[in-house]
Amino acid sequence: MRPLKEIPVSQLMIGSVLAQPVTLPNGVKLLEAGTELTEGYIKKIRKMGIKTVVVIDEQEEKPQRPRPAVQVHDRSEPVQKVYHTLSHLANSDKVRGWMSVPVIEARFVHVFESILEELVRHEFLLGQLADMYVKDPFLFDHSINVAVLSGMLGTVKQYDRHKLYELVFGAFLFDCGMLDVPAELIKRNRPLTPEEKKVLEYHTAAGYNKLVKREDVPKRSALCALQHHERYNGSGYPHKLKKGEIHEYAQIVAIADVYHAMISPRYHRKPYTPAEASEYLAAAGNYFFDLELVKHLDLSGSKQGHAEQWPDRRRLFRAFGVGPQARGHRYSGSGRFGRPLPVQG
Repeated sequence: MRPLKEIPVSQLMIGSVLAQPVTLPNGVKLLEAGTELTEGYIKKIRKMGIKTVVVIDEQEEKPQRPRPAVQVHDRSEPVQKVYHTLSHLANSDKVRGWMSVPVIEARFVHVFESILEELVRHEFLLGQLADMYVKDPFLFDHSINVAVLSGMLGTVKQYDRHKLYELVFGAFLFDCGMLDVPAELIKRNRPLTPEEKKVLEYHTAAGYNKLVKREDVPKRSALCALQHHERYNGSGYPHKLKKGEIHEYAQIVAIADVYHAMISPRYHRKPYTPAEASEYLAAAGNYFFDLELVKHLDLSGSKQGHAEQWPDRRRLFRAFGVGPQARGHRYSGSGRFGRPLPVQG
């Protein structure tokens, strides 16, 4: 008998199969057991106010292993670039620069290296990262850094190798939906129009739909693409999920996404310091992000630098205003820490 699992409706995925009927309070069956969920069915379940459903738990099965090794010498220059980056990532200065605790560093590097050995043989993942590299080198570099930071967070939370594999896989491809966004929007240095904002925000669904249909992509990894712009207080997109409705993988990726975006130079702004980015996330704890997860990303003592201690949140909220939105922010008013205004990437 295949394992069953009761999950929140917010975490339903296209292609999941109902293990039990979905029944309304009046006893009327909305969907029968064995129904494969489509986007329309999921919307209908949410609309009826149903909180949880029981599905067949595909995640109990071993994660899909990648296809045979990619013949890199037969591939394009971008794929070779990705292959070389992943092959040397675990022991690179990029990884060691983030780490501050030797014991955690040793465990992370050991597990991360074994995961990368699998991922460099995953043709789809390499292809997506190569496409990112061609479209915008920052998009590629950002995805690499988000995967490293997410893996660190998962290690601090003592994820086993299976969960760390799913998290890191999802973190590498969390922004693959950006491949469907016009390059001029990615590289803009001006405010977005309402229509452009809709196009940009669709990258979450586009990435999820691309990943969830593939048998060689863990289903929970796909949630990183769908939910990385959801926020703890329900102000994010695309579904305005709150707190525990957001899968923990996606919450971790969201924190790593914002942190690295803030300390990176962008087309429309200069980078913030690691200390400023850390203070920003701390101020947003239990507002935009789970504060306990933010604390796990404490980089104090790392070679990248960090604020010396977690700041007083009330003081910072007065300084920052409403807190961060999307990826990165800019300040209005006088001084470096005026009121943050929402920006993208």
